[in-house]
Parts: sequence; C-alpha cells; structure tokens
Amino acid sequence: MTTEVKLLLKNSVKYDIVLGICISIILYCFFGTNISLIYLFGLAVSIANFLVSGIILDKNLNGVTTIIFPLSYIIRILCVALFAMLFAKNLFYLLTYLGGFISHFPIIIFSWIRSRKGSE
Repeated sequence: MTTEVKLLLKNSVKYDIVLGICISIILYCFFGTNISLIYLFGLAVSIANFLVSGIILDKNLNGVTTIIFPLSYIIRILCVALFAMLFAKNLFYLLTYLGGFISHFPIIIFSWIRSRKGSE
C-alpha cells in the first residue's frame, strides 16, 4: 500500500475515533447508553467500510485486478443495509446508526484537506 493512502487511512481513523468518543459522550449524557453505543456502531461500520474500500482500491490501482473490486461494492452495501435492518423497528435507533455512519464523511474531507495543506 502506498504511503499516501496509508497516511490518509490512518489519519481518518484517528480523527474518527476522537470524534466518535466526543459525540458518544454527549449522546450518553442526553440519551443514555443505547444511543451512544448505536452511534459508535454506525461509526465503526463506516470506518470498516472505508478501510476495506481503501485497501481494495489501492490494490486495484497498483495492478492487482481481481473480481473482488466490483464484488466488494455489493458486499459492503449489503452489510451496511443489513446492519441498518437491526434498527429498523425503532426510528430513533435507525437515525442514530445512520448519523454515526454519515458522520465519518466530514472526517474524510477534513483529514484530506489537512494532509494537503503542506504539499504546495
């Protein structure tokens, strides 16, 4: 894996953990243990999805072409949807899971901007 991809993945996970802990503490104070754990679960699923995507994409860009690349999209989407089905009976739980999953994306943008700051 290239060092740039490793650095992006490492920094994104680091920022995700910090953000996840901060937000889950806030959620714990207002809503209790279940909500904070569901939020962390959504964030963990998003992080795992991002790491698998980064590793497979890096391997594909470096010349290792396999059927796993297009197949991984389907498998990852199914996993996210199946985990969401666990919380489908309670709308608040489902929204908390999706909030944890979606909160990963601003962190990706932040870590990418931060890594590009010194490259000019």
